[in-house]
Amino acid sequence: MTNQAISFAIFRIIGNSLPPRHSQDNTLRTTSYILENEEEFEGCEKIWVLNKIVDRKDKTSLLNLLRERNQKFIDIPFDVDAHFNTFLDVTGAPVALRFSLKEQTVYPHIAAQLEEWKIRHKSQRLVGINEARNIALKLGRSRYDWSVIADGGVIFSKQGWNNFVVGVTQEQPNKISIIQMYRVYEWKSLEDYAPDGSQEEPQIAFHRASEEVFDPVRRYGNQNKAELLARLGVPGPWQEWRPASWEIRHPYPAPNFKNFVVAGFVYRLPTNGVGEETSSARFVNRFYGVQNLSFSIDVSSAHERRNVQEELLPRFPETISDDALSSVKHFIDEVLIMPDLFVTDKNFTAPSGDTHDYYSVAPHYSSAGLKYDSYTNDEDRVKKCSDAEAFRNFAWRVYAYSVGGVILRQPQLSQKAVNLIKSWFVDSKTKMNPNVRYAQIIPRSDKINEVGVIELRQLINVVSAAKVLLICGALEGSELQMIKNWIQLFLDDCDNCAIREKALQRKNNIGTWSAVLFGTLDLFCDRYPRSFSIAYQAAERLGQQLGPFSVQLNEIGRAMPLHYCLFNLAAWFELSQLCREFGIDLYRFSGVHNESLRNALQFCSENRKQHSDYSTNSREYDFRIDTLKSLYEPTETRKIILVPTPHWGLRPIVFA
Repeated sequence: MTNQAISFAIFRIIGNSLPPRHSQDNTLRTTSYILENEEEFEGCEKIWVLNKIVDRKDKTSLLNLLRERNQKFIDIPFDVDAHFNTFLDVTGAPVALRFSLKEQTVYPHIAAQLEEWKIRHKSQRLVGINEARNIALKLGRSRYDWSVIADGGVIFSKQGWNNFVVGVTQEQPNKISIIQMYRVYEWKSLEDYAPDGSQEEPQIAFHRASEEVFDPVRRYGNQNKAELLARLGVPGPWQEWRPASWEIRHPYPAPNFKNFVVAGFVYRLPTNGVGEETSSARFVNRFYGVQNLSFSIDVSSAHERRNVQEELLPRFPETISDDALSSVKHFIDEVLIMPDLFVTDKNFTAPSGDTHDYYSVAPHYSSAGLKYDSYTNDEDRVKKCSDAEAFRNFAWRVYAYSVGGVILRQPQLSQKAVNLIKSWFVDSKTKMNPNVRYAQIIPRSDKINEVGVIELRQLINVVSAAKVLLICGALEGSELQMIKNWIQLFLDDCDNCAIREKALQRKNNIGTWSAVLFGTLDLFCDRYPRSFSIAYQAAERLGQQLGPFSVQLNEIGRAMPLHYCLFNLAAWFELSQLCREFGIDLYRFSGVHNESLRNALQFCSENRKQHSDYSTNSREYDFRIDTLKSLYEPTETRKIILVPTPHWGLRPIVFA
């Protein structure tokens, strides 16, 4: 076969710019540079593979540029819905590492692997680099003798191309060509670049008779090309690279093992990213680039799915039976007996000296400051020195009155709810200051205890009640704004004293309830990106908490394991409802070993008698499990469930 009879193609995979790995305009800039500076090579066609370009303006600019130059291209579209419906997922990684993604300062390489593992599903939807390479390779083998499957930012000089052609047209029957790559860091004329001896991960060309493919399971930054280089026996550092210890690999065959020629070279154009241009920095920045773009895409997608009018509202059943109405009326009658309690009623004060500051003592500490898993023997002291009961009483009644007022069509109940809200948030004599700095104070300590924020978890009841009251006309828009103002000050104070940050980092039900609380309040106050961020990371949190058989790792070892497991699952129901506000169906999440919310509840249900605290009150636990089952597996015919106590984490009136 003569040289002139051999056909060549250069497929370049061009994807999204991923700051901080790349500058924002890197894709367009490198494409323009290649079109301006790379020669047309005899017998060679150039095909550009637009790989899931997200930004419409960027894609239009690229398409216009390619069409102006009469370039051939393949467009692999980005599926925004498929991307949105994938989850962050840490399951499969060692349990001990799942909570320490940002704490691995001793082993930064492991931290980077964990980050990559967490975003792997999003990465495949957003980049899917080997999927794109294999599409190009399949087309190339069907049309050309040799196909160069190149990264988008590489360019051939005339010498580099000629060396490649000479190498692959020699007599030996090689089916793979390894093309050396040199990274450049400044923009210059092509003729000013020269091989400097610092070779990096090469490019690969395939003869039409070759059989290898890129491993489609490998993600961007996950040795996606290096795995094939190692499989082919190409010498280099990639021979020593290993995937994360928790990844199970089933290698693809390599019929052309060591049947390759090293021929030609290319230059990798500058990326103009942020930070150091070292291999380790590039390794990490790839993942942050995917993470950042992925999040911004999903924020926009969620915003389009948003239904502001129905946010944070209870889902009332369409019809209610007479028996259900009678039960609700009896329930409300019992709630009406509860006394009016306010934060200012206590005969003690917080360390601030202000009776308007919420105050309580940590229940798991003795007066000497010793910590216990169960409640201490000082329960009377804890109850007497606490606003917790007053706040629970308030939030419980507000929700019961607002929802009960709608169900029973009794506007006087709605008005009672409005009066209570004003007493706690507006009336200067009785209102609570918008902070939680003195909640669950630890004896003999002057530090803020972020765990105390869980005592205000029922603020989610208050904001839902406020939305109901606004719609039914009991609450005016100006009054709703006053509530929002209070909540905003509360959120700001939690930021200022790091309560939010620390509480969200908690591994157990504290972290789950904190996510519910802050996510709900953020959404109520139109702090949309912050609320979405919590919903976006919910699957990651779920994967961190669930172990084999969907056991709740941080609850099962407690002194009251079944209580805390169910208490946490109540929080997860609320968090799933928050996720639903953004179009995220958390019940679809299934981890590597089938970890899921429903399986977590199923484990509690099937093994309830094995928990040490079940025998203390089996009827109560049976009721709690049945209620959660109704919430986790709703039927078309919705029913009303009345919950007797706020201590379970459930709302007083539940629609399931």
